[in-house]
Amino acid sequence: MLRTLLVVLASSTLLLDRAGGQAPAVSWPPLAGISASSLYTGRPPTPLDSHLRSDEPSDTVARQIRPTYWKEGGLIGGVAASIFVGLFAQGMCAYAEGSTRNCGLSLITGVVLGGGVGFGLGALVGGQFPKGRPRASSDSADVR
Repeated sequence: MLRTLLVVLASSTLLLDRAGGQAPAVSWPPLAGISASSLYTGRPPTPLDSHLRSDEPSDTVARQIRPTYWKEGGLIGGVAASIFVGLFAQGMCAYAEGSTRNCGLSLITGVVLGGGVGFGLGALVGGQFPKGRPRASSDSADVR
């Protein structure tokens, strides 16, 4: 079996080498002595390189991302999930067979894992709600 595989592999490499020798030579004019830079001088700017040609500094770009409640959602979700998962893990440890062991490690593990997952999920939910714009003091004077 191994001998047959080696014979097929060797013959296929020989056939591929002969087939590659029959391909015509590629003659691309820029490679024939003409500079390739002349081909790209009249190229219009693309979206990928338009920021490189900008004359204004990058710190003056207006903020386009509206603030959301992702921090608040993450905090609420992290606290709630850490308490729930921590107490659940401690309860499962206490009711397991051979409950004479200390369940403090499972409580700490549950708090850490629950807090991490809860923070991530809460931040995703809170990020969906944009913060309202602060009201100007002139608006309250117009209401009268």
